Amino acid sequence: MRALALSVALAFVATGCDGSETHAPTASETRRPQQGTPARDVAFRRMPARAAQVCQSLGGVKDVCPSLLPKANTYSAREIERSGLGYVTFNMEAGTSYADTSRDRPPSFAHVVLEGGDLEASLDVLVFSRRQLVVARDGLLDSPERRRALSKNPPRTLYLGKRNWAGRNGELVLAPPYDSVASIHGGHLLFAWSERGMDYAVSLHAWEPFTETERSLRLVVESIP
Repeated sequence: MRALALSVALAFVATGCDGSETHAPTASETRRPQQGTPARDVAFRRMPARAAQVCQSLGGVKDVCPSLLPKANTYSAREIERSGLGYVTFNMEAGTSYADTSRDRPPSFAHVVLEGGDLEASLDVLVFSRRQLVVARDGLLDSPERRRALSKNPPRTLYLGKRNWAGRNGELVLAPPYDSVASIHGGHLLFAWSERGMDYAVSLHAWEPFTETERSLRLVVESIP
């Protein structure tokens, strides 16, 4: 089994050629979250001035620094060194994770990651199949299809399909939990896209209700100039 680098540097592995692993959504699962509306119970704030200054100083991401973040306790913001790997990682984190999907939500906890450059080295651990499209919905973090995905070796990322957010055409995936994958995006909902010859990804630590996570990530993406 081999992974292939895609246009936005996400990894695609061909599995279930006979369709045996493809999940057919039930009627209740096909209800997509309303797009383009703020998460009703999640407040937002301007990116702190210090965080914005750091972001705008990083060549790989300075053109895509979001102006809005989920409101949380004091954010720490820093570059994570990726010397020689061809991409930049900007990490923003606030609060304490409880490893509990109902408690790991703003304002108690927030973790946002922004990356830019040649992202193959960062994202090739996120293995998924586009043939196994999963509908974003509340309860997804402990759903049967996610449990099946995490039982694989290596654990699979859930592919949630294509999105166009603020004119950016990209793809949305849900990464395995951080203790199941060697990635800073572990446990995150991630949107990846390409523009001006660069690959970008922005991810947000996921919580339940899951549709709140997607609406929040979309708002972050839509605040990118």
